[in-house]
Amino acid sequence: IQAAPKSHLDLNDDYTYLVTRGCSGIGLKVAQWLVSVHGVHSIVLTRRSPLQEDAKIAIPAMKSLGAKVTVVKTDIGVKTDIARLFDTLGTLPQLRGVVHAAGVISDRPIQKIRKANYERVVAAKVTGTWWLHQYSKDIPLDFFLVFSSAASTIGTPGQVNYAAGNAYMDGLMHNRAKNNLVATSINWGPWDEVGMAARDHSVNHKISDTGMRGLSV
Repeated sequence: IQAAPKSHLDLNDDYTYLVTRGCSGIGLKVAQWLVSVHGVHSIVLTRRSPLQEDAKIAIPAMKSLGAKVTVVKTDIGVKTDIARLFDTLGTLPQLRGVVHAAGVISDRPIQKIRKANYERVVAAKVTGTWWLHQYSKDIPLDFFLVFSSAASTIGTPGQVNYAAGNAYMDGLMHNRAKNNLVATSINWGPWDEVGMAARDHSVNHKISDTGMRGLSV
């Protein structure tokens, strides 16, 4: 899903770029790529948990390349946290790009799913995406990129909540595109080195049983 596709994207070192869940997993890899390959000078990374060792190594490395790295503790599924995040963004060079890479899995058969289990998973995918959209829709962004999942198109056993959350992200990107806002949703498969499937062996085995193989970073 992409509105107004370009043949290339210029990332300007005068602007700020936001990566949610940018201190771990694929979000951290994207942040490193933005800085090391594209020369981004101002990047904001959100985290919900304490920094892990990979982030403690990667963030100083990005700073050594000349980037200002701002880490904001944010529960992306909570409106007040996103409001505070955008207050911080308001003190930095203008925001020009958003990568929403946050997500949670909590798998179980549909007959055993409970409200709390469902809400935990859709908070980042539904609530988080909505408020990121609301707070940024009047900002002239170059891109608004959400990391959806193949689960929303082909389904994955035990992931009805995850599939629904990602399908919402896809739908909201269609809506943004209809309203002439930049919008891209990528329905990634599992990653082989980072991410939720890589960390959870039971999920990894379920996916492997379907014939899918992990994507390399």
